[in-house]
Amino acid sequence: MHGSIDPNDTLDYVHVDISLQRAAAGIGASEAHGVICGLLCVPEAIENPQWLEEVVPEGVASEQDRDDAKRLLISVAEVSRAQLGEDSFEFYPLLPEDEFPLQSRGRALAQWCAGFLFGLSIAGAGDLDALPADSREIVGDLSKFAGIRGDGRDEEEENAYAELVEYIRVGVMLINQELGGQSSSSNFGQPLH
Repeated sequence: MHGSIDPNDTLDYVHVDISLQRAAAGIGASEAHGVICGLLCVPEAIENPQWLEEVVPEGVASEQDRDDAKRLLISVAEVSRAQLGEDSFEFYPLLPEDEFPLQSRGRALAQWCAGFLFGLSIAGAGDLDALPADSREIVGDLSKFAGIRGDGRDEEEENAYAELVEYIRVGVMLINQELGGQSSSSNFGQPLH
């Protein structure tokens, strides 16, 4: 059924990506998750429903597909907020599974970083000089990672990818902590019809 959301699909890369494609969002699952996580790092930034319009703008897709994608993104935001706010270190960027070619996973990782930086920017935390020192360094690194384009052909690159994912995962949790990010539940936007 189009309108229902299976909780197991909330952070499933393929499910989110297909939903965004149906909604003609123009960005994929990784970049959208990056935007959400960037917003979550700034208190109350995600409360403004405008972020949903940024990710799923009005366009050629049906209203039903856009609303389905928005509902799914709200669920992704709720799960991501809980993960970022926990001390259990369960947060991970939403990226393709290991079965995907390394080149596709690397491209998705770069898109996640670009989305995160965009999310921070629209949340009002885009000025590097205003960030705490550790966050400033990590954001600078994410800017570099957003431009990475590896060919993904050897084990060394596979290991480098895994190290980047772990660095980003821990770095984003630190940024969230330093910026006083979201750790409690709240309203992610207006109810959808």
